[in-house]
Amino acid sequence: MFLVRNATTDDAPTILRLAKAVHSNILPPDVELIREKILGSRHSFSDDAPRLERLFLFVLEDTETGNVVGTSAIVAAMGTPERPNVALEVRRREHWSETLQSGQGHVTVTVVQDTSGPTELGGLILSGPYRGHPAKLGSFLSLIRFHYIGMHRDWFDDRIIAEMMGALTPDSRNMLWDYLGRRFINLPYV
Repeated sequence: MFLVRNATTDDAPTILRLAKAVHSNILPPDVELIREKILGSRHSFSDDAPRLERLFLFVLEDTETGNVVGTSAIVAAMGTPERPNVALEVRRREHWSETLQSGQGHVTVTVVQDTSGPTELGGLILSGPYRGHPAKLGSFLSLIRFHYIGMHRDWFDDRIIAEMMGALTPDSRNMLWDYLGRRFINLPYV
């Protein structure tokens, strides 16, 4: 059987191991940052936590072994005037000539800053041996966030965005970033 619960500081070493498998902005592979996020998450579950500071960190526990085998998270407000969310926005622009009665579409990628504070889903990590499980644990970890948002609508924004974590190469590079993102922001993926 499996149990979804909020993370505790005892889970930090296991969450760190899971975080090292991918590169998540919500769950960086740093045990001290993970502990801070867990403590913030514990406070977020209380009614008095400010919306702009709420981060909910869930873990999936295999009750037969007691091991944490996955994580998922909700950031109640991602991208505020104090901390804008920087992202790549894909746009399609249509160009049309009345004279030639012909046109063409161009796809562009633009660096944008979002300060509107949408809710972000992220931190979805499932341990390798549990992927493809008949209980569809990855879907379960993902959907639990929507269930929680539905239970506490006033804590979250109407607009929801998602963190998309790319696969890492053995040397901690990300191919999508190398070929696209780095053209706009001259920093390594990590």
